[in-house]
Amino acid sequence: MPDTALGQIYVVEAGNFRIGEYTTSGATMNAALVTGFNFPDGIAVSGGNLWVLDDFAGRIGEYNATTGAVVNASVVSGLIAPVGFALSGSNLFVVNAGTRASNFTDGSIGEYTTSGATVNASLVSGLNSPEDIAVSGSNLFVTNSGGGTIGEYNATTGATVNAALITGLATPRGIAVSGGNLFVSNRDSGSIGEYTTSGATVNAALVTGISSPWGIAVSGSKLFVVSQADVNIGPGSIEEYTTSGATVNAALVSGLYNPNVIAVVPEPSTFALAALGFAALAVWRLRRITSTTSTVMNRIPTSTLLFCAIPLVVLPSSAAAGGVTIAWSPVGNPGNPADTVVETDGTTGYGSVPYSYNIGMYDVTNSQYAAFLNTKDPTGVNNLGLWNSNMASAQFGGISFNAGNTNGSKYVLTAAAQNHPVNFVTWYDTLRFANWLNNGQGSGDTESGAYTLLGGTSTPSNGLSITRNAGATVFLPNENEWYKAAYYNPATSSYYQHPTSNNTVPAASGPTSAPNSANYDDVVGNLTAVGAYSSTASPYGAYDMGGNVFQWDEALISGSLRGLRGGSYDFNESYQLSSTRSIILDPTFFGVNDGFRVAMIPEPSTLILAAYGFAALTIWRLRR
Repeated sequence: MPDTALGQIYVVEAGNFRIGEYTTSGATMNAALVTGFNFPDGIAVSGGNLWVLDDFAGRIGEYNATTGAVVNASVVSGLIAPVGFALSGSNLFVVNAGTRASNFTDGSIGEYTTSGATVNASLVSGLNSPEDIAVSGSNLFVTNSGGGTIGEYNATTGATVNAALITGLATPRGIAVSGGNLFVSNRDSGSIGEYTTSGATVNAALVTGISSPWGIAVSGSKLFVVSQADVNIGPGSIEEYTTSGATVNAALVSGLYNPNVIAVVPEPSTFALAALGFAALAVWRLRRITSTTSTVMNRIPTSTLLFCAIPLVVLPSSAAAGGVTIAWSPVGNPGNPADTVVETDGTTGYGSVPYSYNIGMYDVTNSQYAAFLNTKDPTGVNNLGLWNSNMASAQFGGISFNAGNTNGSKYVLTAAAQNHPVNFVTWYDTLRFANWLNNGQGSGDTESGAYTLLGGTSTPSNGLSITRNAGATVFLPNENEWYKAAYYNPATSSYYQHPTSNNTVPAASGPTSAPNSANYDDVVGNLTAVGAYSSTASPYGAYDMGGNVFQWDEALISGSLRGLRGGSYDFNESYQLSSTRSIILDPTFFGVNDGFRVAMIPEPSTLILAAYGFAALTIWRLRR
């Protein structure tokens, strides 16, 4: 399967004969994106399309990854017992399990183009119950469940490199490759093993205790694993771990009916993206964006970028255990008009931004903030006050502290709250988190970068004079950046009253896929997971900009007081209105209602242009 994730997870739910789409934070985008299969058993993603293997129909079909629309239901047909495949460039490598008459010892790998042409229907033959396949460079790595092995073959000639590269596995099923390492799911032992592509064992029991693990994908420092739970009927789930074996979320997506394989968006060629970016960006600027465009932009899957990334942009995970991935929503339409609404404090004129930027698709979560804490304060001395005991609140918090844990794991997530927005953060905490991201995570400094904080204490000596530094790439949004991302409708060049792409009051409810809904007015009585209101987003695709938690911004309102916007889980809907500018707090204050999201201006590079190019080209094609 593809081995690099961008932010959308595509899951084959064989029991329901469909493909579901989810975010890497576990939110449902479309549980039935593509339906009507006989028995789906393989999936790959490239550009804006999905390729799905239908086992019982003996074919591979191509579908639009955003809408699920059929491109070609039979790109490749006439396959015998196909059970898995991998996509590499314009070629499909298909695993055929073999025949029952031979006890499945005559399995093979066939090669086809993405346009359906046969390259070599018997590229590799004589395999023992092959199940899955991964491609790395010029080599194929194949799981042979019958022999408990991983075999390696030349992807061009089919020649055997090492038929028993890895042995002694317990019914290996899924395989993914990342850099020089292979990650293999072992169904019978309920484990994930890690090996080098030369066959050396890194950790044969990297993750254990999984119920019937099947498909597997790697995204930076994260592993996504399909657990079938019951190999016959389900229920199943998607589980998330780090590549060092730590559990992130053992029930990221649950309630799936006999899921088997998983795919995430792979990374296209840098140079191809760059060329596309230049051309498409020019087209986009010449065309006005419609409301349809706004919807499309929120769901375009694109490539992984070096300093930007999931739908549409992603910060890469650090090599350290604390790697954090941020999902971004691009905010275009530079030079948009300011809003004319008069705020509750009598001011007006917010929302105009003269440049393009990205806003965090979600609030920063407990999981992300805990990774930050464990990376920057591995021994738990907390000399900058980045953590406080309120964060460990059994009811409202999500991060506790255990001094007895090993260094780098002293800050402990509350399982039920790991995807809740982090709260009880001061304004200074948010700047330090942004600095860390700006400086590349890992050992990145918290006191310089996007902002300069002096004094080396929790309250900087220059607190009143802190402003964003020139050249900052990741930062706390200023008031105009936050306001535009929340309320501005590029289709009409006007502003919504609510950050739910609506002028009517959103429904106060628990998590739901119903549009124009939010967590406020104490309807839930607590915070909810980011993105849980899956059909409610701002015009630029940012979730939870109304309700759940207020969000700090850069604004210095009065004296030392800084601004927050957006409402919270226990405030009424008026605090979500574009005209409400009444929450101002001391930058040292932290509360149950207060969180934040980050924003980004990408460094000028071909990769960044490419991200916008993908979005713009898709828009242009839909408007033709």
